[in-house]
This record gives sequence, C-alpha cells and structure tokens, in this order.
Amino acid sequence: MTRQFSSRPPQGLLCPDRTSNVRVLDLESGRRINVTHAEDAAFWEGVTVEVLRHSGVRIEEALELTHLSIRQYQRPNGEVIALLVVAPSKSDRERVIPMSAELFAVVAAIG
Repeated sequence: MTRQFSSRPPQGLLCPDRTSNVRVLDLESGRRINVTHAEDAAFWEGVTVEVLRHSGVRIEEALELTHLSIRQYQRPNGEVIALLVVAPSKSDRERVIPMSAELFAVVAAIG
C-alpha cells in the first residue's frame, strides 16, 4: 500500500532553533504529520542505537553522556586517540573507552 502525502505550508509554528516545522497531510488517514519532528526523532534514535552498539555502554550510561565525556589522549608517538569517558554507574568507577572510527563518526555527527 502506498501512502500519498499533500505538502502543506508551515502554519507559523517554529522549532526551538527558529526554523519552520514542515507538516504534511496523510491523505489516506487525514492525519497531519510533523515531518521536522519525525526526522529529528529518527536522527536521535539512530545515534543512540549506534552509540550503544559501538561502545557497549548501558542505556543509563548513554543517557548521562555529555560533550565532556569525550576526551583526547596523545600517545608518545604523537598519535591522538579519542576516548569516551563513562560516568560511574554499576561499579561506582569511571570507565574510559577508546573510541573506534565508527563510534567517533557517530559522535561527530551530533556536533
């Protein structure tokens, strides 16, 4: 079954970043869909899954991550390694996880 969408102009509602919301009308169900919100939610869900998958952190640990959780370490040979610092949870000890290239790419997409 294919759904048809009718594009509607924004109705003056603004996102927090001051860009217009894009809304469409699902002609089959008659529902209005905020595509801007749906895209934003899909992005954050995808980032969350990828962070969990590449880092192995627990969900509650992932929810506590901030920009301060990312640190750099420079090896004596000059190579820089990105580290993910996970706040204490289960073991009451901070964990430091070297970031793979895949995890770094996911984290870089956020910023």
